[in-house]
Amino acid sequence: MAYRDCFCVNCQGYNTQLLPHLPPNSTNLYTEPWLLLFVTYPRFLLQMAYDYLCRLEEARTWISLCVGEELPPVGNGVLEDSLRNGVHLAKLAAYFAPTVVQERRIFDPEQRKYNTNGLHFRHTDNINYFLRAATAVGLPQVFLPETTDIYDAKNMPRVIFCIHGLSM
Repeated sequence: MAYRDCFCVNCQGYNTQLLPHLPPNSTNLYTEPWLLLFVTYPRFLLQMAYDYLCRLEEARTWISLCVGEELPPVGNGVLEDSLRNGVHLAKLAAYFAPTVVQERRIFDPEQRKYNTNGLHFRHTDNINYFLRAATAVGLPQVFLPETTDIYDAKNMPRVIFCIHGLSM
């Protein structure tokens, strides 16, 4: 690959990038425009990952302050796994909407059953308490995750963005 001259490429809505000139015999952006993704997409993914980790740490700090318990650290999916049973989410809901969620109704508040047997179907009650409380305080439906997003960890970024939205 020769860096002697560069050309500007604008590929189907992607940002214009200055890319090195490729020899005419090789595969290049003229014949394979999808190669532009390898230049712009990794930077975009890194920025998204950084933003998510920042929001994850902010959510962890906010929940810890509201609930009065230390949550697991951010990294390797530990925090997201601890949210799957909904106990911390239900305690958070009891904090910001005490008329909707009573602490005595939270299933497995000490997480004994979760630590010995793993997830139990009744943990979905905790998740539903959290979702009802978020609706009661006026959080728009767009921000709310589904129960399976939390319980099955299908869309944990949406859960974190919901918590971040509640903290505003």
